[in-house]
Amino acid sequence: MKKRKTKILSIALITVFMLTLTLSPFTSQAASADFADTKGHWAKSYIDILVKSGAVVGMPDGNFHPSDIVTMPQFVTMIMRGKYGTIEPTGKGYASGYLDAAFELGIIIKEDVEEPGLVRFDAVRIVNNCLTMIYGEDPVSGAQELGETFLDYPENCSPCQSPFNNEIAQCYAKGIITGRPGPVFDGDASLTRAEACVILTKMLDKDLRTPPEAAPEPPKGFTEVTPEEFVEMQKADSSIVLLDVRDQQEHNEGFIPGSICIPLNTLIVEEASQLPDKEAVIVVYCKIGARSTAACEFLAELGYQNVYHLGGIDDWPYEIIKQEQKL
Repeated sequence: MKKRKTKILSIALITVFMLTLTLSPFTSQAASADFADTKGHWAKSYIDILVKSGAVVGMPDGNFHPSDIVTMPQFVTMIMRGKYGTIEPTGKGYASGYLDAAFELGIIIKEDVEEPGLVRFDAVRIVNNCLTMIYGEDPVSGAQELGETFLDYPENCSPCQSPFNNEIAQCYAKGIITGRPGPVFDGDASLTRAEACVILTKMLDKDLRTPPEAAPEPPKGFTEVTPEEFVEMQKADSSIVLLDVRDQQEHNEGFIPGSICIPLNTLIVEEASQLPDKEAVIVVYCKIGARSTAACEFLAELGYQNVYHLGGIDDWPYEIIKQEQKL
């Protein structure tokens, strides 16, 4: 009888040990929102939501460590636990089961499984994959224009050739992720555990999202002009400066006849030094209108008195020239 009790006790202890292994890496304790280091923290309410749902727990020392950098395995584990609960390890490391499951669902790619680091570019890509592949959310129309709010968004900044511009725009338009002062997206920057909790909570709960407001009406200082109106203006005044603020490569691929190219970031950095006459009539365009709006605002602030906004070349109904034709 004593041997039987000992055997039952051993099985029970092994079972408890195995259950402990399937918990999150961060701690073996029961999930609790009462962490000493989250009291008064700006992200406490978001952290509490995920902790109570079981998506995240604390660290081995009993704290949450909200300012620590979140890793790729931790981020994916939070997502998968929030949706599917505990997944047992399939290989080395606590997160192996979560990473394998996410890979099979198409949420992450093979390189993610091998790479522990996580940056903001990775976060929006993974979150956007979850929204479309797991939760079936439709994309927001017009998101790209909102994405161009960021000065380092690929459409605004020729050196910024991130392949994740759509993911940035969608997560920003849906109110899941915000920018940083500038405003910039800062895609190569790391995320803290607190920031990750905010993003994932908003991904899971639409009511907590904070989508940006629609683009505001252009401020006073410049005038909107239609393509038809511009053509008439050009007939009456041949000295009009037609300014393309896209990058040079975009300009070469197709531009409105008579336009000069000064990329928006160059215009800002050089404070419009290439346009010395502040009384000249300047008509500005870009691809869809976001960069040209920013350029018009900038020129107006510098004291240019006759600035007109033509909008985007995508809406230009007349002739477009390519660089090789010009040569």
